[in-house]
Amino acid sequence: MNTAAGREERRIGAKTRWGGLLGQGLGHTLSPLIHNTAAELLGLDCVYLTLDMKSAPSRAFFDALTGSNVYGFNVTLPFKEKVAALFMSRA
Repeated sequence: MNTAAGREERRIGAKTRWGGLLGQGLGHTLSPLIHNTAAELLGLDCVYLTLDMKSAPSRAFFDALTGSNVYGFNVTLPFKEKVAALFMSRA
């Protein structure tokens, strides 16, 4: 399917891996464009999304994704310290 910009839309299936940027006020970021273009050029079945959240994700959020097709996240301020603390406490 073609988009208005003339680019092919990506198909997301059951085996598609995904990751993204977690933060607040992410409307300006170019990260999805950069990551998804690279994935397309490399022929990878993955997608990079923005997850614009009102509050920092909890440990339960990350635990629920264990064993899923998630490959990872980048985390921006103001959540970076809170998320880092979740993973430091797992060591």
